[in-house]
Amino acid sequence: MPRFLLALALTLAACASSPMPSTLSLTLTWDNGSLPPQYRQSGRISLEGDTVRAERWKSYEPEPVSVETRPVPAEQLAELRERLRQLGAFTTAWQEPERLPVGGGGERVVLVLDGTDTVIPRTVLSDQRERKAEIVAAIRDALGG
Repeated sequence: MPRFLLALALTLAACASSPMPSTLSLTLTWDNGSLPPQYRQSGRISLEGDTVRAERWKSYEPEPVSVETRPVPAEQLAELRERLRQLGAFTTAWQEPERLPVGGGGERVVLVLDGTDTVIPRTVLSDQRERKAEIVAAIRDALGG
């Protein structure tokens, strides 16, 4: 019995010392602005667990014209998580300007890392625009869309 308890204690200690992988989910929504219906496009890329879902709309219709769902390899998710960390996606105090533009296209990103939400607004302060563009590009490169 003492050997069993020793083995159990060592196993528990090993589990406690190895960090749990962080969990990431996200939603990137985009559109090309306020345009006549024949030119309007929008989309959403959602990551939940190891599955990405890409949806696209044309015009202002409520139903998407295309939906693609596919698994994402764990290594790719880890690389995306790390790239988003490097870009400061989770630590930047994202802010909207006082005066918001009207009618233009844009993207909004909602990130959830280990249960903590980070919202990158559609329009950010001018000194945050480049960082936001890099984050959106990293998400699109990793997940498509």
